[in-house]
Amino acid sequence: MLERHCLRVGRNSEEIRKTWAAFVFIDEDRGRAEEKSKSFFNGSGWTPPTRGLVGDTETVTQRISEYVDEGATFFILSFLGDDWEREARLFRGDVASEFG
Repeated sequence: MLERHCLRVGRNSEEIRKTWAAFVFIDEDRGRAEEKSKSFFNGSGWTPPTRGLVGDTETVTQRISEYVDEGATFFILSFLGDDWEREARLFRGDVASEFG
């Protein structure tokens, strides 16, 4: 989509930083991460994110790899779990380290 638009307006798509923003619910246990996501959104009028990062470190790493393969180079992440600082440390130690 981006490439088509850039071609139409005469812009080089390689000059654009590809970004992706997501909610993050991460835990050592995938089921707990999914439950945190459901609990957070319960009663809010929102539904749990289907395109966010929800799962264990392996699942989250795989999802990010898919976006990197599509050209994303910058990620804007919002950790929304009840212990978001622990989740951010888990992400930094077990996920981000996989990407250099």
